[in-house]
Amino acid sequence: MGVTNLANLIDPEVMADSISAELPNKLKSRGFMKVETTLSAKPGDTITIPRFNYVGPAADLAEGEEGNIDTLTTNEASYTVKKAVKNIELTDEAALSGYGDPVSETNKQLRMAIQDKIDDDAMDLLESDAGMFRVDVTDSALSFEVVSDAMLQFASEEEGELTYLLVSQEGLKQIRNDSHWFDTVDIGADMLKNGVVGKFAGAFVVISNKLNGTNDERSAYLLKPGALTAFIKRDVNLETGRNVLAKKTLFSVDEHYVVAIEDDNKIVGIDHLNEDVGRMRITFATKKQSDGTYDSDIISVNPDVFDGNQLFYKLGGAPIKAATISGTTTSGWTEVAEFPVSVEDVASTPIISMAQTVSGTMTPIWYYGTCNLLK
Repeated sequence: MGVTNLANLIDPEVMADSISAELPNKLKSRGFMKVETTLSAKPGDTITIPRFNYVGPAADLAEGEEGNIDTLTTNEASYTVKKAVKNIELTDEAALSGYGDPVSETNKQLRMAIQDKIDDDAMDLLESDAGMFRVDVTDSALSFEVVSDAMLQFASEEEGELTYLLVSQEGLKQIRNDSHWFDTVDIGADMLKNGVVGKFAGAFVVISNKLNGTNDERSAYLLKPGALTAFIKRDVNLETGRNVLAKKTLFSVDEHYVVAIEDDNKIVGIDHLNEDVGRMRITFATKKQSDGTYDSDIISVNPDVFDGNQLFYKLGGAPIKAATISGTTTSGWTEVAEFPVSVEDVASTPIISMAQTVSGTMTPIWYYGTCNLLK
């Protein structure tokens, strides 16, 4: 009778081919993301992209008069190719006897990790690009009027093209409360596969939890197809390494790529008010121990900590009202560096209050979260 060895379950070449085939399709499924593989045949680690500036609309000209001569101009942007890496290690026991199909799941998770990193870079690029035209309405929420006015910023020949509206969770809440919101019932199956959750002011709406913004502001983006381009330098490289003594196999995947904005005319940024300031969604998990105490995990918080801020939690017998936090020090508070956060051996049902500092000072804008321990 044949013996199933780990080597029978793992074919690095097949796994690499699978990831390389799936990755571009997953990236392109967002609609506004284009995937370009022509870099694979070019040397060097930097690309320079000339962006053509819009010359403006035509003007009326009276008979016999000379018209103005406009110059087609560009602004260049240079991007450096990056390398993203993700490693997963499986024991022989996990691969041979683990729940489900650990090897296939590893293949999926490696692809998702690279895809997520490229998507992260795309969102960071949108937030940081200085050449993009931005509509500043930080004193008001997203509305039909705001988005419609922003749509008019596109060059006239692009106004009839498909447009996506990329929003944060807070932005989505605002436009869903608007009477002009169209739900997914009027959207085709292909668009739903692209992550579209609705239609608003002529744009197909896509959510991104990565548009964190600042404390009282959020960003949204109107994007035409191909607004963002992921340049893939080569197919995904997957390597495996065997730890014979520990009987484990390491899967290491890497991708050389760069995300760029090829045409600023295909993007309009909208900076708007965050009306959800003071609201924090907190996820907990609790477990009662044999000695009667509880272990509690703070699994996640949304919105997450913003740049320059810090996140803290504190146990107490009663909620700490948001209004009393302002101006207090962080003494008695525990900083949250990463999730999950374990709170062990809690003797009685605690109230877990959370707050976020702004420039080192506790601020009252965040409501507390209550942890109800399961008994």
